[in-house]
Amino acid sequence: MSNPRHHSNTAQDSTSERECQARAEAFLVELIGERPEDLTWDSDHHLQGHVHVGRRELIVIATHDPSHAPVVLDAPTWDAVRHSDASERRCLIALGAITDHDRLVSVLAADEQGRQLVAA
Repeated sequence: MSNPRHHSNTAQDSTSERECQARAEAFLVELIGERPEDLTWDSDHHLQGHVHVGRRELIVIATHDPSHAPVVLDAPTWDAVRHSDASERRCLIALGAITDHDRLVSVLAADEQGRQLVAA
């Protein structure tokens, strides 16, 4: 995995990338309920962002096409997608995508329940 870091607005940046990132960030604000404080854009994959919500890392994939919503996955799902065959990726993304606040709450609650089981 490449090193996530904040991607600054340099001459290398295209307006299109910044617009895609801005749409993805707006989607995250809707999903999380506030502006993410630690959103960073990958230095190699400019449309791949990383953010933490609670103890969970989320990966946001910005889309080039404004008619498609950004994709938000938790880190384990993203890892599974990255290591899957091309024929499996769409299905894994569809099953694991965090598309609304209720799904985010569910993912975070499952994470907390897992920690409680380990501590017991």
